Amino acid sequence: MPLLTGLVCLADWLASDATFLADHECLQLLAEPQKYFARRVADAEAWVERSIGLPVRRPGSFGQVFPFEPARPVQQWAVDAEHGPGLAIVAVPMGEGKTEAGLWRHAAGGGCRDGLIWGLPTTAMADAMLGRVLRFYTGTDGFAHLAHGRALLNAFYQQSPAIPAGVCDDEEMQSGLRPGSWFRGRHRALTAPVGVMTCDQVLAVGVSHKFAPVRLAALAGKHVVLDEVHTYDPYQDRLLCRVLGWLGFVRARVTLLTATLPTRRLREYVAAYQAGWNRSGENAAPPVLPGLYPAVTSVDDRGVVQQRLAAHRSYVHRLHVHRLAAARFDTATVELVLQARAGDRQARLGVIVNRVDRAVAVAIELAERGEPVLLLQGRMTFGQREDAVRQLLQRTGPTAQAGPVTVVATQLAEASLDIDLDVVFTDLAPMPSLLQRAGRQWRHSIPIAGGWIHPLAVAGRHGDPVLHILVPTAASGDLDAGAHYPYSRAEIRRTWRATEALAGGDRDRLRIPEDVQGAVDAADVRLEDLDTDDWSDTNPELAHLLAAGAASAAAHRVGVDVASVARDWRTAMRAGDGWAGVPALAALTRGELWREEAVTRLRDADTVQVLLYDPTGRHQIAWPGGVAELLDVRGGRTLIEALRHVIPVSGRLASRLRAAAGQPPHGWHPATLLNDVLPLPVGSLPAGYRFDEYGLHNHPTGGQP
Repeated sequence: MPLLTGLVCLADWLASDATFLADHECLQLLAEPQKYFARRVADAEAWVERSIGLPVRRPGSFGQVFPFEPARPVQQWAVDAEHGPGLAIVAVPMGEGKTEAGLWRHAAGGGCRDGLIWGLPTTAMADAMLGRVLRFYTGTDGFAHLAHGRALLNAFYQQSPAIPAGVCDDEEMQSGLRPGSWFRGRHRALTAPVGVMTCDQVLAVGVSHKFAPVRLAALAGKHVVLDEVHTYDPYQDRLLCRVLGWLGFVRARVTLLTATLPTRRLREYVAAYQAGWNRSGENAAPPVLPGLYPAVTSVDDRGVVQQRLAAHRSYVHRLHVHRLAAARFDTATVELVLQARAGDRQARLGVIVNRVDRAVAVAIELAERGEPVLLLQGRMTFGQREDAVRQLLQRTGPTAQAGPVTVVATQLAEASLDIDLDVVFTDLAPMPSLLQRAGRQWRHSIPIAGGWIHPLAVAGRHGDPVLHILVPTAASGDLDAGAHYPYSRAEIRRTWRATEALAGGDRDRLRIPEDVQGAVDAADVRLEDLDTDDWSDTNPELAHLLAAGAASAAAHRVGVDVASVARDWRTAMRAGDGWAGVPALAALTRGELWREEAVTRLRDADTVQVLLYDPTGRHQIAWPGGVAELLDVRGGRTLIEALRHVIPVSGRLASRLRAAAGQPPHGWHPATLLNDVLPLPVGSLPAGYRFDEYGLHNHPTGGQP
């Protein structure tokens, strides 16, 4: 029933479109109903292809699609395997070629005639992935869509002069994949033949809403690829399980890509999809699966199958723990980086930290001491962040040339960026994050017996890669009380203490890939672990589990088990209960959909998109003007330029900014994309905060430059 309802809604939207109704010539055929009906059926078929488009196929062999042969094991698996309907969870180490495997899995399943949806955790990852997808579809013809809150800023839309800005439906104007105006409408993103988006767009399918059937119907005809699923919080996990149940029910192809997924979560994903596949509801017990790694776990007509893979790179990643006094944590970090620079004047150094203000403080001190710093953090304008990612790839990406750079970044650099650093310093973080950060080091080097083969641009490397882990300690020598921020204390303590993880700082090496799964599972916080832990240390873990449980319960409240609808419907019909016997049908459309990101992930108590402006026009980075100038923005280049000045802010700072600006009236701006933006004069920033080339950050001296 949800599938049929969704298709009827889509048909209604298409048939009532003004462009489709504008054909007045067919009205002359009304005197002959059969001819009129035949004409309109033909018109409708052509209109569907013109507005939504058809699935886009990528012909050719693996070597023709990609400029190399499938030398890596996961890519060889993709070439050898059958890729019909079913679930595949691909868990392999960082840099093994998961993206190519996922794309080839789609290309090789041409008989399925499904579209492609590629979902990622962040907008930056989605923007980067769009470029790879466009290259993958070189020489084809069809529609594609990028879906996230600031997609309009992507060059994919800016290359067209069409109205609305950046949307082009004229096949003669572009070759390859092109945007389409149809997908800009609400609730239509998932209908695109090729879609790249944040995972929120997919996870929102598991949330009750009056247009949920449209989204469910759109997913039913897609191959859904979700990348970096290990980053999902407990709330997203529950929504993903709901969506997997539906995808299994409709026999959709699903590919989950990950480098560091706990075995517990793999079992939950398999159980959810298998329950939908078997029409058994969501309460089936998770299958007993070993923690194979690297491996592909599949669910299809054969049941559940696990296939162990070899690793493309097998090597030792050394660990060096630095216990640094919390009172001088930033300065001590800078001193370590400068020591590394003294040892190699041409090195690419990376410092990945957990908090924005720490990233900025370290970057400023390094720059003041002569380091060539490149900063990437989340509290920058979208324009600043876009420029930083471009420079990061130019300086450390696959085609980067030799030359010194020091990258200082938050978790934004942790995954899905193909960067290659010589030396990496990282704050203590949960084990999956540490492994992801380690994956940014020596990424393009190949281990061989007795050594390594390095690209010419980084030929000065020697020995084994070393991940430097920075641990803030109290005067007693224990972890500092704030060492876990912004993660839960339970995650950090388990990572720090577990023997298979960091062993209290005593572990000095990780074998890749042999030790990865054990380290990830050892640091995973689960309810059953409370029975064996020292009860004096369980309060942080109990708090973590309560929060995770609350998140899962929240997902249960806002969502519905769509995969069980058909089963309940059959039961109700046999019992003569009719519609009343299928409560899930009503629950499915009960909610009201707000912004997808607001309902698909755990967030701080307050979040805001702020646009800092300077009425004098003298500030070099703020929007040059005031509210009156902002209200004059309607679309086109001026709208894009305004959006490039927006900064995402969360937590206590977001609340302080709201208090400083006051809440603008609902619908304060005529441009929809600016309606949820908070305008604030740069001179009204809270005391101690600055806005400059480093983004918006806390600064001890306060004030504006």
